[in-house]
Amino acid sequence: MIFSNNYVIKEISFTNIANINSEIKQNLIGKSIHLINIDQITDSYLLDPHIEKVTIEKIYPNELYIKIDKYSNLALVTDLRTNTPIYYKLFKSGDIVKVNFSELNDNDIYGNSIIIENGPLANNIYGEFVNYFLLLRTADQSIITNFVLVGDRLTGIIGNLKIDFINPSNLGKKASAVYQRIKEPCPSESLTIDIDELLNEVIVICNI
Repeated sequence: MIFSNNYVIKEISFTNIANINSEIKQNLIGKSIHLINIDQITDSYLLDPHIEKVTIEKIYPNELYIKIDKYSNLALVTDLRTNTPIYYKLFKSGDIVKVNFSELNDNDIYGNSIIIENGPLANNIYGEFVNYFLLLRTADQSIITNFVLVGDRLTGIIGNLKIDFINPSNLGKKASAVYQRIKEPCPSESLTIDIDELLNEVIVICNI
């Protein structure tokens, strides 16, 4: 039964594009479906930092179904520290991938954004932004934040609301404060969000 021609893989379906799809197809077509090592195939896909999860299903007698879930694009990063702007997409994994402006669609251009004007970037800065975007996405997917980073100074705009984040640290906690303030707006359209280092609590100041 293991070596029967009835159980030789003849078809492989992929739900998403990945660099190794053609290699996987070339290596597995003609092999016994019973001898396929699912864990080994999964590990090969997960070497790609843009892939979050892979599910492989054997469809007897002779097909494989490979479901590829990629990390979602959270924001467009524009780096202005060079002569010409450099564009990146920020993914849920915390990785950024360089793209050409011509490759961007309306969702990229008018969605969440981070503009880097000058200065060196702190370690794990993109992880901080991921925490921020994921928390707000869970709370309300319609909230779009446009960040500007000048050195270590971070500001942002949500609609007509201008926010001084002071710096790009503890953005997960600051995101919770942003959401609360959107639901209970300040009298003005400007606020400052900081962290009390001693109490490790968020401070929200409605600017006048």
